[in-house]
Amino acid sequence: DKNEDLYHMFNLFVDLKILKKLSEINQGVLITTIPSFNFLSAKFVNRNVIKIGQEHKYFGGYEKSIQTKIRKYYKKLDALTCLTDAEINDYQKLLIKHSTDLYKIENATHMPKESSNLEEKTVIAAGRFVHEKGFDLLIEAFEKVAQQYPEWKLKIFGDGVEKDSLRQMIFDKKLYNNVFLMPKTDNIINEMANSSIYALSSRNESFGMVIIEAMSVGVPCVSYSCIGPAEIIKDGEDGVLVERNDVDKLAESLTTIIKEDDLRKTMGRNAKENVKRYSFEVVGKKWENLLNEQEFKKNKTPLKKVYSQIKVQ
Repeated sequence: DKNEDLYHMFNLFVDLKILKKLSEINQGVLITTIPSFNFLSAKFVNRNVIKIGQEHKYFGGYEKSIQTKIRKYYKKLDALTCLTDAEINDYQKLLIKHSTDLYKIENATHMPKESSNLEEKTVIAAGRFVHEKGFDLLIEAFEKVAQQYPEWKLKIFGDGVEKDSLRQMIFDKKLYNNVFLMPKTDNIINEMANSSIYALSSRNESFGMVIIEAMSVGVPCVSYSCIGPAEIIKDGEDGVLVERNDVDKLAESLTTIIKEDDLRKTMGRNAKENVKRYSFEVVGKKWENLLNEQEFKKNKTPLKKVYSQIKVQ
């Protein structure tokens, strides 16, 4: 679908190669990760195959053309995984008359041993420089923060179509000594470990993997209360949730955590503990449960038993 986020990465040749491979799958489990792949799985893959689709976005966040195809094809999947309760609710309504099983399985992350000392005067953010990520709102909020705490810096890691406009905004507000647009990095965890607050200013956010990564190194997050962040952050315990698009409240919350060292460090400790529910061990068990249930439903054979048979052979 031309409205798919990753559409630019594919072409007709790639599509034909994918279809050929899909047509060759006659048994086992196929897990697909974006709507277009979910559609192809539902439409072209042998019915003996257990077809599991993944969703990383709430239904209302898609263009109408994708929504129409979701209604048409997702009912042909054996199972669909979602990241949040809000997504589960969306797809329960869409699939209420169909046999597709729904599972809430979040993204997982590595749990590093290191933690930030939360003493660096640095707020960090990361993501694509696009309207949805709301970095213009964050810069506007940080202008208020810098007036009270000029020694604090905001580093925004990423790239995208709004880079020039964000840079101009920083220049116009004379924030060039406080706000820095940083290039994308392959080691964002290290940058987070050298910061004291993570800020998420998205206008919409289905999950928020960056929040989990920041929490994994004990960094508290201040975030707009989008669908995903609202399920990850325990407001007042391991971070702060702010009403969406409220620049003043975002600035106020950042200022509070900057000012109150004990609060910041308490939230950081809580964040590192609470984020363990997104470890590979915990999330992996959810996947194991899903696979076993679907195998038993399809073939009346627990998948663990299938694994052991394959291993013995």
